[in-house]
Amino acid sequence: MAERVPEVFLSGETQFPEGPIVDKDGTLYICELARGTVTKITTDGESSVLAEMPGSPNGIAFGPDRSIYVCNGGGRWVPRGSTNCSEGQGEHPGLLQKLELDGSYTTLISEIDGIPLNAPNDLVFDPEGNFYFTDPIWSDASGKVSPGTICFSTLDGQAKRLHTGMSYPNGIALSPDAKTLIVAETYTAKLLAFSITGPGEISGPREFATLRDEARPDGICVDEEGRVISTGHGVSSLQVFPPDGGLLEDEIPMEEPYATNICFGGKDFRQIYATHSGSGRIVSVEWKTPGLVLFPDR
Repeated sequence: MAERVPEVFLSGETQFPEGPIVDKDGTLYICELARGTVTKITTDGESSVLAEMPGSPNGIAFGPDRSIYVCNGGGRWVPRGSTNCSEGQGEHPGLLQKLELDGSYTTLISEIDGIPLNAPNDLVFDPEGNFYFTDPIWSDASGKVSPGTICFSTLDGQAKRLHTGMSYPNGIALSPDAKTLIVAETYTAKLLAFSITGPGEISGPREFATLRDEARPDGICVDEEGRVISTGHGVSSLQVFPPDGGLLEDEIPMEEPYATNICFGGKDFRQIYATHSGSGRIVSVEWKTPGLVLFPDR
């Protein structure tokens, strides 16, 4: 394991942080599931609420219109230290929403083909300005997990389901050439890869990688050389896999085992920001290679 020491960027002030993204000016935005907010954090660590969004904003991404597109999971989260061990019961509908930088927002997608969304989790934009997002189904009282879906939408909310069958599809990312969609399958401890054959058209999946010690993957990101970096519930590290998948290539130490999501930012785009649901902290650590710039900024 490489000797890299994460630095605390924001100390435990957040309530189940998730979904970090960095704007061009270095401003960091995160979701707080248990607070129901999208929170803005300046480069000096000062935080403020951008928007209160009933439910549980979970994953966010900038669109080509510079709006922030939000996967709102409907108020579901597991109990963690940053929530005083309370659990989100899912009392709101799952939604895909559009948030402006003035804090106003609208609902873009609430159902597809008449079937409501479940708990939208994470999203990524493609070169054409469309986006893919995951819509998992939480386990029921007996522990049974129904298959979740991978969805696709145009910027105006014309959405369709592309694949159903994953056991809690979670974090989602594109390869550097935008020809492969990589999705974390949380309950199997795997990352799966789908070939993109056209906008909103995928084939597969194939197994991309399996996390060590059956750690459960949550958020993922990609560096500019194509390595896939995954969070892993259950181990105090981020796990790094080569561009074509396969065996673990490297690990990035963390101080706690509940990193929820990660993104690149900072100087030379080599800082990884990681959100932690246990302590509510956001930490940063330098990576050897710059992160992949996401669409629409690439």
